[in-house]
This record gives sequence, structure tokens and C-alpha cells, in this order.
Amino acid sequence: MEWNRFESNNMEFTRMEWVGINLRAPENTSQDSHQCPKQQAFLTGADAGYHHFRHCHVQGTVGAIGNADTLHPNVYTGDFYHHAGAIGKTVYQGFIGQTSTLWTEGFKGIYAGAIFCGNNRGHRGINESEIHFPGTSFLNCDVAIRMRSSIANVPGCLFSGCRRAGDAFNGKLNSRNIAFPLEGPLLRNCQFGFRYTDKSHGDHQTLVTQNVDVDLEVDGQQFRSFSDYNPGDAGELISTVHYDTHTEL
Repeated sequence: MEWNRFESNNMEFTRMEWVGINLRAPENTSQDSHQCPKQQAFLTGADAGYHHFRHCHVQGTVGAIGNADTLHPNVYTGDFYHHAGAIGKTVYQGFIGQTSTLWTEGFKGIYAGAIFCGNNRGHRGINESEIHFPGTSFLNCDVAIRMRSSIANVPGCLFSGCRRAGDAFNGKLNSRNIAFPLEGPLLRNCQFGFRYTDKSHGDHQTLVTQNVDVDLEVDGQQFRSFSDYNPGDAGELISTVHYDTHTEL
């Protein structure tokens, strides 16, 4: 572990780095997978600066305080929780296994090139989180992304073998993003694609599907193909989805 301090404009900041360790914390004992693990048994980070994990294996339920600056690969096999009010840039992370979930609450950041594999819930965003996942892969997840009053941007993402690719409740699940002009996302071999409920909103440039049973669900109404949905004919539906093109392979 490395702990550094630096000053800027007469203000002192901290930077905590965890390097090449197996960080093991107790598991979250909550029986409700919809509950954010507020009572993390282990807290790390820097409340006035940045935390950085480098080549670590993180187990159990860990809460990260402060801003994220993680630019090296790590593997997470438990709940990893970003606290509210922070920002961050993170690349090449792996969330592996049924008990592994990335939780964000009011966190605004980037998870680029990450891999979520075999998760019960890959990412859970609540309370005005805003997460960008450019080029991230969600593989064999039960629910890859679930947003509640939050925003997820998924340009260039792969959703493969998931029961449900994305779920937005009073939130936004988009892929049109000027900062990350990538094609996609690609939904492949999934049972359900994207679900939008309770004034949720989706905005996509291109959508590509392959062997998906139900591409879209809007306020309880299912559409086997994105092409079957027309927001102008939505009737009583209060959630809306917009896209430019849909290609079914």
C-alpha cells in the first residue's frame, strides 16, 4: 500500500494506492440483492483525494471513499461500492462471479473496457449515479445493468448470454454519447434486452441484436424486436426509447 499527499492552491489532498495485494473483506450479509451494501465491513480510499487499485484481487464487501483513479487491471469477486459525491476514471477492471457487483450511489465516472462475467447483478446504480461503460463486456449475467434514478451509457458494449441486458427504473440507459463515438451496443444470445419503467428514457444511435428473445420492454409492454417499437405510437406508455437504426443479425 502506498499513501501520498500533495498540495494544490494551498489545499492538501491524499492519494491512497493498493498495489498487488489480495484484499479480503467480509461478505455482505444482506439477503436482499436490491439493497445497496451500506454497511461495508471494510472502507478504503481518500476522502480528500483519490484511491487507486493496481493489480489487486478484491474480495468481500468493500466501500471506496473519494474519487477513483484506477488505471491498472484488478479483479473483484465481491461487492465494490463507490460512495456518493465522488467522480472517477477506471479502466480494465474484472467483476467475476455471482457474488460480484459494482455498486454506485451518486457516483459519476467511467468504467472503460471492463469485463462483468457470471454476475447476479453486474452493475447497480442508484441515486443519480452517472456511469459510462465504453467498450465494456457483460457476459452470462442474470441482469447486467440495473439503474434506479441514474444514468448508464453503454456505447460499444457487448451483452452476451445475459438473462436481461439492461433495466432502467426512472432512469436512463443510453448508448448515444459524443464523448465515446462507438458503434453498438451488441446484444447477443440474451433472453431479454433492455427494459424501461416509470418515466425512464433511452437514446441510441445504433442497436445490433442477435438471437435475443425479447429486445425491448417499455412500461410492461414487450416488443420482440426494437423495430416493432415506435415511440410515436406509445400510447399510455410514460417511458420512451429513441434510436436511429436497428440491425438484427
